[in-house]
Amino acid sequence: MKNPTIFYEKIGKRYKPSRTTDVYQNSMPYGCHLIIVEPNTTSKYYKINPAYAPMIAASKIATEKMCVAIVNKSKYKPVDGFPNRFEAPSVQDCITEGMNVLRDEAEKLLANPAVKNAYDHFLLVCELTKEDDNVKL
Repeated sequence: MKNPTIFYEKIGKRYKPSRTTDVYQNSMPYGCHLIIVEPNTTSKYYKINPAYAPMIAASKIATEKMCVAIVNKSKYKPVDGFPNRFEAPSVQDCITEGMNVLRDEAEKLLANPAVKNAYDHFLLVCELTKEDDNVKL
C-alpha cells in the first residue's frame, strides 16, 4: 500500500499537517450510482433511480445500434404513383425503432444469470437503504 498524501495548513509562520488522504479512498456521494467500465473508458451515472439501472446501462451499451436503427428508419421512401416525391417517416416511428433496440439490449443484459442476480441484489440494497421519515441515521 502506498503512503497517504498529507495536506498542510499554514498556522502562523509554520505549516502543520491537517489531513491525509489515501489513494484507494473513494469519494462517491450518497445515493445509488451506476458505473460502466469498457475498454479505455469509464462512465459514471450519479443518483439514478435503481429501477432504471438496466435501461441506463443498455442505453450506454446500445447507443451505436440505436443510432443506426434510427438512421435506417428515417430514410425517405418514394410515394406510390409519384416518381419524384418522397415521404419522410414520422418522428414517432424513428424513436420507436430506437427504443426497440434499447429494449432488446436490456433483455440481453438481464438474460445473463449473473447480471440478473447482481441487479436483484442491487435493488435489495436500495430498498434497505431507502430513507424513512421515522428513522434517523
